[in-house]
Amino acid sequence: ATDLDGTLLRDQRDTVTARTKAALARAGRAGARHIVVTGRPAPQTRTLLHAIGYRGLAVCAQGAQVYDTDSGRLVHSVRMERELAETALGKIEAELGQVYAGVNQDGSDGLMLMEPGFVTPPPTLPSVRVRRRSELWSRPICKVLLMADGRSED
Repeated sequence: ATDLDGTLLRDQRDTVTARTKAALARAGRAGARHIVVTGRPAPQTRTLLHAIGYRGLAVCAQGAQVYDTDSGRLVHSVRMERELAETALGKIEAELGQVYAGVNQDGSDGLMLMEPGFVTPPPTLPSVRVRRRSELWSRPICKVLLMADGRSED
């Protein structure tokens, strides 16, 4: 298993070196199976995996989704309870003060929605800005991302 960002991919360029591609090809010819693991959701991973010639399963969205590159389908997906996520967000804000949220919608066509104030850290992924936080919960979600002024990404 190989992580995508910072391991398989170079920097923020979303590219794989020729050396890495050759090593993966050699491993495949030797009978090894390779699986990509990433925090990115499947819809934001699909084009990238195709571009680097990856075939097989990819574990996406911090493990919430398993995507099959051969069929182009999600074979497994775990949704977050939207009401629970919204409640948790309120409790986090009660402790930390203002935070800004983004969500990854579930499904093979799910979008990343961001409320005002949320800024995506590199790499910049396709996203849709909403006007109000309540719009984040309009469809099933698989991941919530938070940002707070003066705090690191971690």
